[in-house]
Amino acid sequence: MSRARVLLADDHTLVAEAFRKLVEPHYEVVGIVADGRALIAAARSLKPDVIVTQSQCEVCAVSLSEVEQAVGNWVGFQPRVLSLAPNTLADVWNDILKVAGALGVAERGVEVVARLKDRVERIAARTRPLPQRPSVACIEWLDPLMAAGNWVPELVELAGGLNLFGEAGKHTRIAVGANELPMNAAVELVIWAEVGG
Repeated sequence: MSRARVLLADDHTLVAEAFRKLVEPHYEVVGIVADGRALIAAARSLKPDVIVTQSQCEVCAVSLSEVEQAVGNWVGFQPRVLSLAPNTLADVWNDILKVAGALGVAERGVEVVARLKDRVERIAARTRPLPQRPSVACIEWLDPLMAAGNWVPELVELAGGLNLFGEAGKHTRIAVGANELPMNAAVELVIWAEVGG
């Protein structure tokens, strides 16, 4: 029996590569694309059985409904579309389980999540006793200025930092004026994590 063909779409290379490693032993990853428009173009020619994409941000991705509409009109094959939209670190873990389950490798997803959680907990255990936590600004975009949200503030806190701008579990904030972000805050560390880069 031939392996199912999977096409991944994510604008974060590390995320896409993590999913590739998760599914590749059992499925043929036919491609990785960086955005939804490239996904639609590639899917027509690559004919995957499963498409994994994200609906977290419609600014940097084609909407889920656009993907479903595009593939719904194709004749000869009908890929399964799996769209992810995590807001918290727990959502990220659950999405890994969701993808693994959809691809028939649920036990592998459980193993991956357990390893990742263990790594995060080991880091958190090392940073908990720190007497002082450095103040951290995680920036996703410069114009307009965007402070990282969703699970990023959780990671900063777990790694021993004091997150200054974004809110855990909430979408990235776009600063529309000088008063939107506490610009006078003492920032000890700036992490530039460009979205879509």
